[in-house]
Amino acid sequence: MNGAASPGAVTTGRLDDGRGYQWVEDLEVFCPLGVRFWDPVSDRPIGEGLVVRAWPLPATRPVTRAFRSRSGVYAFQGLPGLRPVERPGPASPPDRRKFVVEVVDRRRRFLPAAFEVGLPLPYRGVFLAQDPGGPASPPDLAPGFVLFPSPVRSNPPGIAVVRGELADFGSGLPAPHALVAVELAGGVVHRSMADREGRFAVHFPLPPLKEALPPLGGSPPPAPVSPPVPPVDDRTWEITVRVQWQPAKLDPLPGTDQPEHRNVLAQTAAGVLASPPGSPAPTVEPSWDGVLGYDGEVVVKTAGSSRLWISPGGPPP
Repeated sequence: MNGAASPGAVTTGRLDDGRGYQWVEDLEVFCPLGVRFWDPVSDRPIGEGLVVRAWPLPATRPVTRAFRSRSGVYAFQGLPGLRPVERPGPASPPDRRKFVVEVVDRRRRFLPAAFEVGLPLPYRGVFLAQDPGGPASPPDLAPGFVLFPSPVRSNPPGIAVVRGELADFGSGLPAPHALVAVELAGGVVHRSMADREGRFAVHFPLPPLKEALPPLGGSPPPAPVSPPVPPVDDRTWEITVRVQWQPAKLDPLPGTDQPEHRNVLAQTAAGVLASPPGSPAPTVEPSWDGVLGYDGEVVVKTAGSSRLWISPGGPPP
């Protein structure tokens, strides 16, 4: 079997006189859907460890599991109603059918996700993150379907992380599936998503130092730098954290507890409380502003609280 979303030959054979396999025929088999999943932390495709399934709408059965091709693409065969696409012949092409695709990481490095797709695709090749049916992945992240990091994922060296736990001001409950964006100087933005408990972790490469490090000692000793360069441990970067959360858009897709991923990305902005619930006059701001130290980790929270309190749609009534 060849690559995930391109036609190729599946060769069948039979045992001949105990001397080995003899080629009998070649069959052209096409995979109607192949998805390349992308890790925004390492900026590379995700290989092993994912369970990717699909099922038709509105029935939600049968469930078909994807296989991983040698190129790392997760591909489907045997999807209901798509046999004429998989084995082209004189029959008329089938009508376009809707399917739900769900991905879960067995190693808990990434948050689960689900999205709807119409098959056969109106183009050939691997599923595009910017699919004509609507963007399924942030446009500025990667050439694949981006999976957001899990809050329990370990942080590799050289990678900064902004963590927190989101809670709804109105109900006091967690804010699942909220989209979190961390903006650095120069307008560089990194995103992630909250899990079902409202916990999130935004990972990104540690920003470069603004000033060059002082030269190493030698003979003769280097001339002093003016103005003096602060110690590495004193280097900091200003960050701005914004949250998008629109619970009304987050109903789960049929057959899964995950919302449509496109709806997650399209949520409207939420306000961020500057003081915790119960304060005499809690104020709501458009963002949380803070400082990232050279240790590379920040915990975002409302002043006087262990969580970051948010209000969908802006200030509470």
